[in-house]
Amino acid sequence: MAQILFPPQKQHLVDFVLLGWSLKIALSTTLAACAVDPQSARDRRQSLIESIFPNPSDRQGIYLAFPLESGGFYSQVEIIYFSNEVSETEVTNRMTRYCLRYKSDHVSGQAYIRKRGTAGERTKPNGSVAPVATIFYSCCAPSNGPPN
Repeated sequence: MAQILFPPQKQHLVDFVLLGWSLKIALSTTLAACAVDPQSARDRRQSLIESIFPNPSDRQGIYLAFPLESGGFYSQVEIIYFSNEVSETEVTNRMTRYCLRYKSDHVSGQAYIRKRGTAGERTKPNGSVAPVATIFYSCCAPSNGPPN
């Protein structure tokens, strides 16, 4: 194989160009590997929703129910719901039923709103775009400050 030799003053430029191409190829490969299959993502979201809301009627209007473990169970849940299909009050009632399953000395059985996220839009399975709201719930009562 023939080797192309460049004058020493231009070799650093050639090396720089080759490095740039290598980085572009590596970045393209990495991004391609990170591509998300929409059906797989939808299936994962549905599985999470079903784990929080086993009753099919409680899943209506829910885009995502992402549980966060705390205290040995999923006491905190991020809910993203289609605000034109279900009200915040109804979502809170559903979360209260979820929290009641874990009622104990430390868990009151009530759902508490920890934080409201920003409104946005999500694409539904039929391809239409609908408004969504995000709420972070907890089954544990908010503390009144750090312990003394």
